[in-house]
Amino acid sequence: MKIKRNENTAELVGLSFGDGGLTYRTGKKRLRFQLRGSLEEDKEHYDNYIIPLFNREVCIPIFNKNVGIVFNKNAGFYGLSKESEKLVCLSEDLRIPIGVKRELSIPNWIKENTNYIKRFLRGFFDTDGTITCQRNYSIKNQKVLVCTSA
Repeated sequence: MKIKRNENTAELVGLSFGDGGLTYRTGKKRLRFQLRGSLEEDKEHYDNYIIPLFNREVCIPIFNKNVGIVFNKNAGFYGLSKESEKLVCLSEDLRIPIGVKRELSIPNWIKENTNYIKRFLRGFFDTDGTITCQRNYSIKNQKVLVCTSA
């Protein structure tokens, strides 16, 4: 089963680049995909947007069932987790890298479509994006804001 490349899956790649991970289970052929955020701050967003998005684009088409929810009150995380050999399609079809995230490159299929890159950035900023604006005091008598992302 191939996963369709579209705006929604481009956003899922962005989410994965931020707070997700695709790893082989030790000693097994299965892959585990996890996407986790803050239990306190992100639970509602996961329940209302991210989990339904993942179910619609990945779990229902491939597994015909919803993704599992993971959370830990002590560690303070909440998110989704799925483990299966079939998840190799996330790497093959969407180009989500397997293993430790060191240097990530946005897949070409996303870079070549303006709408896909917008949704990728939405997903990435949803997880790891920050924009701060401050006045640039080195420019006199001008109302200029300097914006940076981290």
